[in-house]
Formats: sequence, structure tokens, C-alpha cells
Amino acid sequence: LTPAELQPHPARPGTMLAGFSAREESMHKYYCLALDLEHGGKTSARYLGHGGDASSISTSAADSNAFVTACSDGFVRLFDARYSLPVLTMDSGGLSEMCPVALLIHPDGIPSK
Repeated sequence: LTPAELQPHPARPGTMLAGFSAREESMHKYYCLALDLEHGGKTSARYLGHGGDASSISTSAADSNAFVTACSDGFVRLFDARYSLPVLTMDSGGLSEMCPVALLIHPDGIPSK
């Protein structure tokens, strides 16, 4: 596996969230994985719903189950780490524009991206 982006999993110590580029894979599928580093990098979860490369992953200590991905398909997706599909998808500027980065923050305790 050759991840394009790595970020520590917000709820699972020893686990990394990894975004992959479909150009590097023979199946041309887009996804993020949770990789359990304490068990040899075994896949512990798969996060679906991407229509392009996941170019950025952002987590926040304020919510250990939430993370966002920025994607080359122009969308930002908010995930709850307990579920494989995004709980919210936002168009970051048009269907044809790439979204290079997204940031998950909690100003005054309110989640924002």
C-alpha cells in the first residue's frame, strides 16, 4: 500500500487514517483506510464515498470520532469513524474544482470545517 495522506486516527491509538490515490491502484477505486500499526498495518476500517483521491485528512482532539477528507473530486466529507460512509458531504467550490485541503476545528466547542 502506498498512502497519499496519513493522519493518526482520532479514536484509536496505534491506528492511522490513510488516503489512497487510485492512480496507484489497479482497481481505480477511491477510499480511505484505518490501518492498525500494532498488528502489522492490518486494515481495521474502510471509509467509502470518495469520487477522487483523498488529498487531505484532518482530525480534531475535541471529537475523537470525527474526521474530514478533502478530495480531488471537489468535495469535503465529514466522517464519523464508527461508520464507513460520510455523515456530511460539502461541495467546496464546484464539481470540477479540486479541493486540496480541509481542516476540522471546534471554535467554542462547535465543529466547523
